[in-house]
Amino acid sequence: MSAYNPYAAPQTADPYAVAPGAYATPWQGERYVPLGWRTVLAAAFLVFVVLAKLGMEASMMAMGDDPSLGAAAATGLSALGVLGALVLAAIFFGVWIHRASANLRGLRRDGLAFSPGGCVGWFYVPIANLWQPVRAMSEIWRASEPGGAGYEWTRARGSAWLGVWWGTWLLGNVIGEVSALMTDDAASSGAVGLVSAVLTAVAAAALITLMVGIQRRQEQAAQTADGRAA
Repeated sequence: MSAYNPYAAPQTADPYAVAPGAYATPWQGERYVPLGWRTVLAAAFLVFVVLAKLGMEASMMAMGDDPSLGAAAATGLSALGVLGALVLAAIFFGVWIHRASANLRGLRRDGLAFSPGGCVGWFYVPIANLWQPVRAMSEIWRASEPGGAGYEWTRARGSAWLGVWWGTWLLGNVIGEVSALMTDDAASSGAVGLVSAVLTAVAAAALITLMVGIQRRQEQAAQTADGRAA
């Protein structure tokens, strides 16, 4: 058998087939896998985060500046609930966004700037996590456009929900930090924290909307010649 010749004419009618030893396209070997349960679990824990945070801030407002032991215990448990919800939401959203990005390779998208691992990792890189995650999510949204195989997806538009999600998420975190610094006035801290919780709720709703939208777009793309369902 002769060695692979990169300058030889194609020997197959399938433009996506790759001969042994050939240089594979970026999506070669990847397959589309429905997001299904990943979307459900990530969305469920995002809702859990919102409910836990609202409960914690309400407890702090009710506790006031002279808390009883019971009120202090309730606030402490609420804080633990928020922490646990955040950890679980981060895990399942990480699973979701990794799969959503990997699906783009299965759907034969070229020219992608973010790898599946990068889509997760940028959330944990200081400073860069102020803008890279929303850029990664924007790429996933646009590249999930039905009919966007190859480089066609680069012509697709983003979603206004991206701005709503990221803007309210960042603002909610800033206000939450301000609330945490108000240690001398529990009632005021709770009131400010409640504003943060409401912004977090808006961010979670926008993110869930984006996740569901991406799932539907990828499902539609997989039903065409764009992708090969697993």
